[in-house]
Amino acid sequence: MKIVIIGASGHGKVAFDALKTMNGIAIAGFIDDAFEKQGKKILAVPVLGNIDFLMEELQETIDGVFVAIGNNYIRKKITERVSKQFTLVNAIHSKAIISEYASLGKGVLVVAGAIINSGSKISDG
Repeated sequence: MKIVIIGASGHGKVAFDALKTMNGIAIAGFIDDAFEKQGKKILAVPVLGNIDFLMEELQETIDGVFVAIGNNYIRKKITERVSKQFTLVNAIHSKAIISEYASLGKGVLVVAGAIINSGSKISDG
């Protein structure tokens, strides 16, 4: 699955770290509305453009997105917008431990060393 990470700051870097350990995930780049980041590279991955560029130009080439925005309100608004056109993916580090009896929503980040026990429920990111 070819994906982009929305948010090219600290949260995006943590998500990138988790996503790169996942089988079947190819990270095409970051999406960020900050003009000064566009065209640059973050962790050797290009910042492809802003949200409008994603919605208008990448809908045929990108399969999924991970929304890596720290502000809950902004993350929710962006998630609502992009989920109409793209699959929301989870970013689960290969060194996380998740019980088969735990439940994860969509757009969830699970970092290295995290343990999610039986009966745990994590709602949509």
